[in-house]
Amino acid sequence: MKYYFCYILIILLLIKNSELLAQKQDWNRNLSIGSTITYFQNQSPDFGTYLYHEWTLRMNASIRVMKRYHQGIDYLKIYTQSVISGKNQYSLLGVFSQYDILYLDNRGRIWGELGYYNGNYCKCGNGDPYLKNNLSYLSLGAGVDYKLYKFLYINFGFQNKTILNPLKVHKYAYNLYVLGLNVVLEGKNKK
Repeated sequence: MKYYFCYILIILLLIKNSELLAQKQDWNRNLSIGSTITYFQNQSPDFGTYLYHEWTLRMNASIRVMKRYHQGIDYLKIYTQSVISGKNQYSLLGVFSQYDILYLDNRGRIWGELGYYNGNYCKCGNGDPYLKNNLSYLSLGAGVDYKLYKFLYINFGFQNKTILNPLKVHKYAYNLYVLGLNVVLEGKNKK
């Protein structure tokens, strides 16, 4: 419960920070709402069969708070089916910051991302993920948003989420490719 309070506090601070920055800037501020779905399968080299299948549904929202800087919130729902542990569901909730590295002639942008997440998806031990509450993750990522039509963008990239908690078992990163759609609502700040 304390983690949800921390996330709400962080979100409120991000919103207030963006309001203060927006008052001092003269650039187009926008709200981006996105969704992605990804699929991954882990094949066992010993048996030639699939160890587990993984579907990830990702939903996020961000706001541009400076010309090249975006802040947002991200939610991931992960569904797995494993030959060892059966069907399971996991979730991650986090905040992220994106920095626009390069603009693509009003058609999109290339960005880098840093984020902090809390969740229960432990990619630990023998290669079969399992549920472990209150895990913290540091996320690094990069990607491209490319305009398809007026306010609709295709989004593709890559994220690496590393578990920060000390664990007694071997832990490994949660790597996620990103492929989805973003709706970007643009607006002009007042001077």
